Amino acid sequence: MAEFYEIAMLPEGETLEDQLDEALYDKLTLALETLGIPLEALSGFKPWLINNELSALLMQEGIDGAVDTTDEDAVASSTRGLDVYFLLNALLTGMQVEEVEGLAAQAMMFDNLSDDLVASNLDATLDMILEEDEATDSESEEMHNLLDTWFDYWHAGDLENFKESFVSSQNLEDEFTQMLFGARDVYMADRVHELLMSDQPGTHFIVVGAGHLVGDLSIIKNLEAMGYEISVY
Repeated sequence: MAEFYEIAMLPEGETLEDQLDEALYDKLTLALETLGIPLEALSGFKPWLINNELSALLMQEGIDGAVDTTDEDAVASSTRGLDVYFLLNALLTGMQVEEVEGLAAQAMMFDNLSDDLVASNLDATLDMILEEDEATDSESEEMHNLLDTWFDYWHAGDLENFKESFVSSQNLEDEFTQMLFGARDVYMADRVHELLMSDQPGTHFIVVGAGHLVGDLSIIKNLEAMGYEISVY
């Protein structure tokens, strides 16, 4: 966590006003006022982390209304993910837990994104929060509908339809996609290989997001390129 914040915090002496143009800074200020979040609470962070945090708030909320940062149900839902379930069970049973991708590694990859891309992504996120026009509102609703569809496929174990829908939604030429489902998947596949080649005996149970297991950029494709035989159950 200390490494993560060392990367995600603005250098000493720099401010958000130095990082963002005036229009985007003003839009961020207005969006945070809408959410009831003091600007000072985020003023020390780099724009990519602010965008990540605000995007996460949008995804927690449904398509039906403004984000409520005091919603206890939304906060509680973040503790009911599969990753939390497996981590808790591992801790209770004394299993060793290793990182496939740590916070510091994630921070480094986001920190290497171009300034133009970070600003563009933040601008789009702020538009969804402020719902400045019907097109933005429609895009937000479309995003949430797509997420609901993916959850339905996941619950049904419908791998083929999930793969087709997920892969078709990604722009493989996009810088952000190449990082999110490219560089990260290479990194995680290398970590899986490292764990499997270690001297530690036993079975390795690995938990990652479903989007990292499908498509040509996936962890599975990277492991197959290393010579692993992958079976899908």
